[in-house]
Amino acid sequence: FCENSKLTSINQFAFSGSTLKCFFIPLHVVNIADYAFSDCRCLQIIEISENSKLESIQINIFSGSSLNLIMIPAKFGLIFLEFYSINI
Repeated sequence: FCENSKLTSINQFAFSGSTLKCFFIPLHVVNIADYAFSDCRCLQIIEISENSKLESIQINIFSGSSLNLIMIPAKFGLIFLEFYSINI
């Protein structure tokens, strides 16, 4: 997605099973639904902008993924970790 993307929501299973290696959450996304990135075996990095409008992160969004790094603003730290689920 380009930096000025108008995307506001990432739907349930939107990228599930994809071969994405890294993903930058667009600035205007306010919600990431359940299992949005589940079973993404190649996914290594997720980045959320400091100016992100993100308000809601649903459960198990990374379930079964091979995520190595999540770059998130400090304001999301504790909230985000409660919803982070990954099979190691």
